[in-house]
Amino acid sequence: MTTKVMDRLEIKKIFDSTDQTVWLIQSLLSIPVKVRDSAEIISDHDLMELERQLGFVLPMEYRNFLLIHNGGYPEPDVFPIHNNPVGNCGILHHYLCIKPGDVYDIWGTFKNYQGRIPPDFLPIAGDPGGNLLCLGIFGETMGQIYFWDHEEEFTDRPRHNLYFVADSFFELLDKLQSGD
Repeated sequence: MTTKVMDRLEIKKIFDSTDQTVWLIQSLLSIPVKVRDSAEIISDHDLMELERQLGFVLPMEYRNFLLIHNGGYPEPDVFPIHNNPVGNCGILHHYLCIKPGDVYDIWGTFKNYQGRIPPDFLPIAGDPGGNLLCLGIFGETMGQIYFWDHEEEFTDRPRHNLYFVADSFFELLDKLQSGD
């Protein structure tokens, strides 16, 4: 397995030179998370096509993460889960990517889970047991990250299987720790 490493110059070529984008790039580069085995590098056009399919615009910090990494496997990979009766942490096995036909494709995963996860959430990552990390895409949870537990899915209590993880995608990245 190889790790895709991009230097700052390569990353800057991907983005516009706006102050917000520079801040987002610096923020991503300052978080000590490695991502290995990412899918092919994507363009802003690829992201706009995904957003057209989804029917909404992705948060800027998540968009920029996809432009830099486009899926992959994080190191470190352990994250906290709040108020989960099964345990207080989870393992982030993989980030979803933009790669049609791939088992970890964002659009394919979104379609497969429609009607199972609440409509105000987008799956963005998975754990080894088939649970998902979801990004709030509108409403009170916009931008927040939640753990969706598939084993608690089929009950008459809506949203009972969603557990808060982080206030933002950057906060999720910042909270990742080694499981050693």
